[in-house]
Amino acid sequence: MSIQTEQEINNIKIDVFKMAGLVQRNLENAISAVAHDDRKLARKIIGDDQIINNWLKTIEKKIIHFQALHQPAAKDLLYSSTYFHIAIILEHIGEQTLAISKKVLSKPGMKEDMPSSTLLNELCALTCGMYEETIALFQDQSSRSFEYFSDANTQALELTMKILRFYVEFMTNEDAAIERTNNIVFITRGLKFICDYLMNIVNNIMFVMWGGSVGYVPSVATRQ
Repeated sequence: MSIQTEQEINNIKIDVFKMAGLVQRNLENAISAVAHDDRKLARKIIGDDQIINNWLKTIEKKIIHFQALHQPAAKDLLYSSTYFHIAIILEHIGEQTLAISKKVLSKPGMKEDMPSSTLLNELCALTCGMYEETIALFQDQSSRSFEYFSDANTQALELTMKILRFYVEFMTNEDAAIERTNNIVFITRGLKFICDYLMNIVNNIMFVMWGGSVGYVPSVATRQ
């Protein structure tokens, strides 16, 4: 790999990381908007979504230019394609945060006459933690094993099912709360989708960037 080629690939990776930071901010803001029924924050997330879309377009243009101009070798082509795929997944996560924010803005109010559920708080915290570790893994700064991500995603599924059962039971006993309950169910499913997208990124990092087998994340000292 020439110095110029290496620099261009690194610049693309940096752009993906910047995009990931914006998506992370929107995810954290969306969770805060849900917790505090913060409609102003929800509107800000909706407004910021176009910035994320613009980052995806910028990354796509850079990758097309890189692949067309340099006619990269197989490894370089694989790296650049992987970065683009990760950017696409990040945009999907952004779409989920956008959808969650729109639910916060829906009527009636999210928290009105609704029982609290610590399980939903746990799922929010788990999703944010999993996101942070995934980005650290992408930066080559995480020592987490594949089992950590797999277990976190399994836990997210278990929490999702418990939350759905909790609110569906509440909904059957409180007909007037059906719309508000549906909103929370929608948000819960959105968080689980985000966890699934994060597992997709982790798998891309392992299989494509490191060439590892299932269940393998190399230590920081052994990564290439």
